[in-house]
Amino acid sequence: MTRQHVELHPKHVWGLIGVDVDHPDAVLRMVSTVDNHPPPNVIIENPVNGHAHAAWAITTPIKITNYGSRRSVRYGLSIEEALRRAVGGDPHYPARLIKNPFHPRWMTHFIHANTSTLDRLGGILTPAGHMPGRGWHNQRRRTPVGHSRNETLFHGVRHFAYREMRHHWGDVDGYRAAIAREVAIRNADFGIPLGATENTSVCSVVRRTLH
Repeated sequence: MTRQHVELHPKHVWGLIGVDVDHPDAVLRMVSTVDNHPPPNVIIENPVNGHAHAAWAITTPIKITNYGSRRSVRYGLSIEEALRRAVGGDPHYPARLIKNPFHPRWMTHFIHANTSTLDRLGGILTPAGHMPGRGWHNQRRRTPVGHSRNETLFHGVRHFAYREMRHHWGDVDGYRAAIAREVAIRNADFGIPLGATENTSVCSVVRRTLH
């Protein structure tokens, strides 16, 4: 498998709960499970900065179609949020893609092959104090996170860059500086800002898109 990232689960079936931890001690956070959270099935680490994705396998995958149980989906989202809180995960991670565990760029730690029911996961996360309160779903709807921070930043800056282009005809360096400044300003608005590498990547993608 040559892709660095793969889909976490099929479009209509939710069988893996994924969390993204953007901290240099991500693996330690995920394996320090005593009285805190259940161990993930797999941890996929970036050996350069220590950041990692983790996934927990669900015994009975959740159908996320009109024929699925709305209650199960809500419970699954609560479990996902609790796992994120337990390990200090990225609240803006959309859980659509995960690092490919078989790609040579990543260091993969296969922890165990067991699956867990949502009730078992909740039975560990609730006494540890990680489960969100009853009003969390309503708050989540008011402040949805439909895109990752990278996507949100890209789409916002893309529109800015298109308008800004007319002020920099023949001034490539000035145009690049304006885009970089806008990326920095918008990135600072995130609760957990992206790092310098991600900012540079967004700048590059925006410029390529408009050329």
